[in-house]
Amino acid sequence: MKRVSKILSIALSAVLLLGALSGVAEAKAYDELTPWFFNELDEGNTYTIQNVEKLLVVNDHIWDENREGSFTIQTAGSAPQAAQYAQDELPVSGLQWSEIQPDLPEMIGRNDAAAAEGGDALYSQSGAACAVNDTLTLKGAINGGKRERDLDMVCLYVGKYCTVWGTTSDVKAIQLGGEQAAKIGTYFDEKYPTMKATFGDDFEDADGDGKVAIMCYDIGEDYKEGESFSGTYTGGFFDMKDMIRRDEDNDPVIGSVIFGESTAYPDNGMDCIRIDTYPVMGDTPDTLMANVENCYSTLFHEFQHMLNFSSGLHNFEADKTDDLYYMDTFLNEAFSMAAEHLVCGSNSTASRIDRFNGSDYKPGSPLTTWTGSLDNYANSYLFGQYLRTRYKQSGLADEADGSDFYRTVYDWCTDPTNLNGEPVYDEEGNQIRYNGNAMDVAAGLLQTNVFSLTVDFWTAVCLNQSSDVFGFAGEDWANAIQMKTSGISFDTSNGGIANSGAKLYELDADRTYTITAAKNCTLVLMSRMKQEACGENITWELAPNGVLYIEGDGSAITSTPWRDLPAGTQVTSVSLPAGLTSVPENAFAGLDMLDYVAFAGTVAGWQAIDFGSGNDAVTRAAATFDKNGQFVDYRFIDIGSLDEPSYYGEYSRDVDFSFGGADYFRVMAFNQNGPIDSARTFSRP
Repeated sequence: MKRVSKILSIALSAVLLLGALSGVAEAKAYDELTPWFFNELDEGNTYTIQNVEKLLVVNDHIWDENREGSFTIQTAGSAPQAAQYAQDELPVSGLQWSEIQPDLPEMIGRNDAAAAEGGDALYSQSGAACAVNDTLTLKGAINGGKRERDLDMVCLYVGKYCTVWGTTSDVKAIQLGGEQAAKIGTYFDEKYPTMKATFGDDFEDADGDGKVAIMCYDIGEDYKEGESFSGTYTGGFFDMKDMIRRDEDNDPVIGSVIFGESTAYPDNGMDCIRIDTYPVMGDTPDTLMANVENCYSTLFHEFQHMLNFSSGLHNFEADKTDDLYYMDTFLNEAFSMAAEHLVCGSNSTASRIDRFNGSDYKPGSPLTTWTGSLDNYANSYLFGQYLRTRYKQSGLADEADGSDFYRTVYDWCTDPTNLNGEPVYDEEGNQIRYNGNAMDVAAGLLQTNVFSLTVDFWTAVCLNQSSDVFGFAGEDWANAIQMKTSGISFDTSNGGIANSGAKLYELDADRTYTITAAKNCTLVLMSRMKQEACGENITWELAPNGVLYIEGDGSAITSTPWRDLPAGTQVTSVSLPAGLTSVPENAFAGLDMLDYVAFAGTVAGWQAIDFGSGNDAVTRAAATFDKNGQFVDYRFIDIGSLDEPSYYGEYSRDVDFSFGGADYFRVMAFNQNGPIDSARTFSRP
């Protein structure tokens, strides 16, 4: 994969290199698909592509949910049939897990005196310890509807890190028992160190007992005697409003933070996670309350939400910044499913992949806009695992599996300094929190940007390579990912791609296509590149947009196999290696579409190349050099010949561009990764 050294330029439009590799990739097998990236496609322009098996289209507007991506594609002759992967349809009657997404109240102030007095005690209190058979009333006015009820709860288990509670308010058949509570609490205590290592353990201890309260009851009041359950259910939830208590002024507070008034505050004043008993722990008359282990993944999913909120709250209190941080929902959910994956194993999250692979999944669903659909959960789960496995391969991770990525993002998001460690102030001179969202932080930690990270992620989902950024580090669980293809329409718009979403299409590698009206899109072309020898230590391959790459440290091209390409194949430009000294006769003859030749050597090196007769196309070089004749970077110069008066090029005062009788010449700026801006045409002075 040549992504570091190659990038495509179509019709002289600018192209952005996506992602950052941790190192130069090993030589890849030629039967693997290679991704090539096209972005900044001007709507209405036409782009030609060839030798493409799969076309991945990513809506490159990350945050704007109203900007749908679309494009139009044409091909000469009859349109090929778009093959569909065989999909396993999820049964409609199957259980569909969901969770409540509580609204987040507005922070309106802070009691700095309380913060100064409390210090660490704000979230490491030593309150009264609970005992088995203690009771309390759990207020349930969270989201309205049938959850507007109070529950009589009884403590059934007290462990090192948690207490487990059942209710006497539900039908007896679905009430948690002491043995079941002990099973849940023992598992939580056993796995707590893993959560601590991955996400930290500074949860907001709102009731001061040093333990997380696990409240188990029938959340949706779904139980009907004698009936089995099917459909959508709420598996559990964490709501930070459960932590709110009333201070001496009757203000709703958590720690030293004062929140705006709301009728939805239950004023429970305790750190708790709510877990469903039915249908989670048994969904048929024969399995009632028999499978408490089914709640484990939900339990740690919700515990991550608690830790996520607590991390922001505690940094806010300790650093006295003026902005309480809430992580974007799609990433918060990605982290929670990562907790499931790490603590309970990949089998616990296999349903997310089943959803992604299944026929119920809607291609083009958004990644960064949260609607609460099962498709959202599938996308976020895969994204969370991509972040971890990419970090794992980056050489930056402390943990072998890259799981320290999540806590590192926590800390970076809530740090009161910017990414350079400098304080950030508002217009009045008050110190504020660094205002970068978690997606920016995640991208920065992986040494890339949000746009590139999103496109890289979808490319990884499509290719699932065993190493580098276009896969999941070869982990076995990822072998189940099978991105489905969408049927492609010719001569009409292919749309329906939400912001940050993607669709995959299959094309015929033997056909040439034209794409027009690309709107809000980055195209990733998947090709099986044919890298073949054309001399000793010199190889060639043709990119999907017609760039002929000739590479290696050899000095002479001795064969011209590209001249045997199928009729209609377009070669638009040629890239030559620095050490080249000999090109045979007619090597580039007949390449009517050839626009320019790029050379990576010095002026003297270019002038020393022996071009055999019949290579009239090679009268234009694309390189610049410093005043000592050393290669600087590529510039496209249409010079005609090299023996006429010189003209100073726009990009460097130290470089003379000689041109012959041409009335015009063009200049394109390159760096080591390829072109960095559009070509510009200049008149002869």
